[in-house]
This record gives sequence, structure tokens and C-alpha cells, in this order.
Amino acid sequence: MPIYEYRCKMCGHEVELIQKRSDGAPVCPNAHGELGKLHSLTAFHLKGGGWERDGYGRADNAPPPAPPPVPVNVTTTVKK
Repeated sequence: MPIYEYRCKMCGHEVELIQKRSDGAPVCPNAHGELGKLHSLTAFHLKGGGWERDGYGRADNAPPPAPPPVPVNVTTTVKK
């Protein structure tokens, strides 16, 4: 569930709450007034080596092409 930041419209107290979107409007724990939602920055980090190395999110999103086949020298002998 996401963490939302709120500020009380009566006393200015700021609080962070973990809640669902379907939960009702929260009230200030100090003044019991209405809380207004704050817009805050989020932190998002991709961890692990697979995202960039595997090309996740590339425009073509296709696997790299296969290397060309190695020519094989075949010698044939003809008996007379």
C-alpha cells in the first residue's frame, strides 16, 4: 500500500499514513481537523544487474542477432 503525506488545515501538523485508495478521508490526530493531501517526491530504484544488461525497455525489445555461421573447409578427393 502507498504512503500518503497529509497536512492538517487547522493546525498545520504533517503526518504520513499508509492507506488504500478506498479508505475514507483521514482526520488530524492533534486537532481532529480535515487533512489535505501533499504532493511529494518518490524514490524508485531498480536493483540487480538484469535490467540494463538484458536490454529491458529497449525500443526494439528484440534479442541480439545471432552471429554468422563459421565457414567449414571441406575437401573432397576424387578417385580415378
